[in-house]
Amino acid sequence: MNRPKAAPTEGSGRTMWPTLIAMTLAASMILVDQTAVPLASPDAIHDLHGSLDEGQWLLTANILPLAAFMVFGGKLGDLLGLRRVFLAGAVIFMGATVMAGIAQDMAWMLSARVVQGIGAACMMPTSVAIVSAVAPEDRRGMALGVLAGGSAFFAALGPDCLDQCRRTVEPAEFAIAAGQIDVIDHGMGVGVGGTCL
Repeated sequence: MNRPKAAPTEGSGRTMWPTLIAMTLAASMILVDQTAVPLASPDAIHDLHGSLDEGQWLLTANILPLAAFMVFGGKLGDLLGLRRVFLAGAVIFMGATVMAGIAQDMAWMLSARVVQGIGAACMMPTSVAIVSAVAPEDRRGMALGVLAGGSAFFAALGPDCLDQCRRTVEPAEFAIAAGQIDVIDHGMGVGVGGTCL
């Protein structure tokens, strides 16, 4: 049986924890994206002049390629190396997130969301495999539990964090942070730009 190229090797507790933390944060980033998007969807639809039918694709456009390519991403990790495929997926995911943040219309936004899903499909299976590879055999179950539980915990916080940000940050500051240029006045409001998902 051939070993994956550039696969991480089983390590001690000292080497396991930094890797476990990094993989948990990476998986959390993907899941937070899934849970926070529904809250931001109404703003994105309004700012990008989309329809309700297009709005439902904001989440679906990301989940479909994630589900379709996850096995393929894991296989790529076996063939090309777990670390290499994970890093490539992370670069794709972050680049697509930037493109979503500067989107000027729904077609642009949905295309970026599809690419995000492809990047996530490379990250998720390889992050689990990396943790499995670096964790000592007698601590592997615990490490995978931390990965899954930590990711789910941060995913649950996603909508609350976004809502709290919207409530506490000044409207103009939140608009800039969300990739918008808004001129807000209590008497009248003008807004242009896109919303970052």
